[in-house]
Amino acid sequence: MEEEEIQSYINAGKISIEAKKYARSIAKPGMTFFELAEKIEGKIQELGGKLAFPCNLSFGHVAAHYSPLLDSEDIIPENGILKIDLGVHVNGFIADTAFSIDFSGENENLLMASKEALERAIDIIRPGIKISEISEIIEKTIISYEAKPIRNLTGHELQNYKLHSGLVIPNTKNLLVSGRLKPNIAIAIEPFATNGAGIVIDSNFTAIYSLNLKSPHETKKLEPTLRDFYRYIFDEFKELPFNERYFKNYIDKNTFRKNIATLVSKKLAIGYPMLIESGNGEVAQFEESILILEKEVIPYTKEKSY
Repeated sequence: MEEEEIQSYINAGKISIEAKKYARSIAKPGMTFFELAEKIEGKIQELGGKLAFPCNLSFGHVAAHYSPLLDSEDIIPENGILKIDLGVHVNGFIADTAFSIDFSGENENLLMASKEALERAIDIIRPGIKISEISEIIEKTIISYEAKPIRNLTGHELQNYKLHSGLVIPNTKNLLVSGRLKPNIAIAIEPFATNGAGIVIDSNFTAIYSLNLKSPHETKKLEPTLRDFYRYIFDEFKELPFNERYFKNYIDKNTFRKNIATLVSKKLAIGYPMLIESGNGEVAQFEESILILEKEVIPYTKEKSY
């Protein structure tokens, strides 16, 4: 990995740390999800970073992939766990990090399960370690808190302008997932702990999308305005996820929704449905991004890394 790439990852991490501190200081019941997302994303940009994906503000039994739409007026409730998952990139090199806040005060074991599982996983990460060893320690730690890991959510490799790429790191030991961590890669570890069934399912709500670059020749068949829309997204985000809020100064929300639906139908874009815990359980999440170098492991989104 080139020094310039390493520095971009670390710079993105530093911005994400400050953004997390800011998010913690302002998040509270009664404010809208829209306001919180806009303020966190604004802070990232104010600090000199770019958005690697829409700020996820998943609450309660919603595990992931909730980000408010332009017309959202939903209020953050007083009881339950708010998961704040934010992403920063510098030159396409991504920092992906998350934390949870329990406004109810009744789910401390879930927060501790997720947080300790993450910390223990980071402690053993090194070049050459088996992925199954990382998964096993995550699973055992969460179970020790009488909670369940979410089996079908995983950690993942980070690549330039690619949020989920290459390796997956399950939150449970999975005999079908083999391999070892190689040096000169970046990964994100994100244990999810729940008091529900331990599986997430798709909802019928989608607010996050990305382009599907596997069939770029299909864009030639698009009518001109739609082709321009596709090109605008590609130029701005490449393969990174986006939300309609990003386009508020470009096109109106109804045109965006019509255009993105067309791109999804033509398999030129991918929608990521909001994920809900199948047993309606509360969900906690903590996440850090880690650089694995030849002679050093750097959890570059972790506050104590600096």
